[in-house]
Amino acid sequence: MTEKSAYIDKIIEISRAYLEETFPNEKRLNEFLQAVNILKENDNIQDVIALFTKIYTDFVKQDFQNQYKNTNKQLVEFLENKDDGVKIIWGNCLDAMRGMKSESIHLMVTSPPYYNAREYSQWKNLNDYLEDMRLIIRESYRILDNHRVFVFNVGDIFDNDNISTTSTWGKRRIPLGAYFTKIFEEEGFTFVDDFIWDKGEVQSERHKNGNKPYPFYQYPMNCYEHILIFHKHRNDNTRYPCPVCGCLKVNGNAYSEIGLKSWECKMGKRGF
Repeated sequence: MTEKSAYIDKIIEISRAYLEETFPNEKRLNEFLQAVNILKENDNIQDVIALFTKIYTDFVKQDFQNQYKNTNKQLVEFLENKDDGVKIIWGNCLDAMRGMKSESIHLMVTSPPYYNAREYSQWKNLNDYLEDMRLIIRESYRILDNHRVFVFNVGDIFDNDNISTTSTWGKRRIPLGAYFTKIFEEEGFTFVDDFIWDKGEVQSERHKNGNKPYPFYQYPMNCYEHILIFHKHRNDNTRYPCPVCGCLKVNGNAYSEIGLKSWECKMGKRGF
């Protein structure tokens, strides 16, 4: 065995205590050691480091995903089928997301059903609407991969929230952008930015009330919508290998954002 081919043994020797901490189940630890054992056949140190890191990261991800017990196997097989086609799931988005693996989606871009804007999207009041949207956002947080982005398009509307009165006098501008920002943050997301999408002209008729010539029967309607950007940074204290030497002998370093942690190698330089 050459010195290069034994490099994986050095990584495991130095990282052993941290591996046992990451994989406290002896059977799981042995599965990992067996998976990286094949790297002894590789004489390229850079390849060994990269492949060890990938195998380690995959095992950590699998263990995290296995904590969620309600995945839909048929749905997961459909999503993970390695083809290049666009995949469409027909159904209730909340039901579909509840069947997905945790942290399996790399980007989310959507616009919600607007409060009572269509026959198929009716709620008793604004509170019921926002609570249903909260359930979707909560599930979105679970399935969105860590340190990824959610892009959320919504506009402020003019309507009756049906909370205090159902009469015409209950109609007002409803700041959905503000309400959704609060919900996203309460469900774990970090607000990043609000891009204003200038649509050029009014996209709704909800501010009009039969051309009645009375004050506030006609109300100005925004010609823009919000494109809200959110980050997901779940606080992850898992050690990750040094990209230079491949070892897990690393110190937790500063946080660049809440939940976004960096690691600093304690080895100093490769060669041990």
